[in-house]
Amino acid sequence: MIKRLLDKTTLDERLIETSKRVHREYRKTLVTALNTGLAFIVALFIKDLLKSFFDLLLLKLHLSELSGIFYQLIIALGVVAVCVVGIIVLSSWSDDGKC
Repeated sequence: MIKRLLDKTTLDERLIETSKRVHREYRKTLVTALNTGLAFIVALFIKDLLKSFFDLLLLKLHLSELSGIFYQLIIALGVVAVCVVGIIVLSSWSDDGKC
């Protein structure tokens, strides 16, 4: 009788499997969050780099009074393009079941 009590039951196996699945999902979510944070930091530095580059370029072309407008337009178009491509890629992954 004691041996039977010490053996794993079906409920115990389900609990263990559910616990492992929750742990895997937690790790995936944590990795995704960390990658997003790192990507945000990279994006901030790239933004500063692009701003400096376009300010210098427009200064050389004697268009410095329009630098803010050109900078914002080019960055906005770039961000939209990257986001659209990202959405398309993520959508295709979720449709194929690869995620």
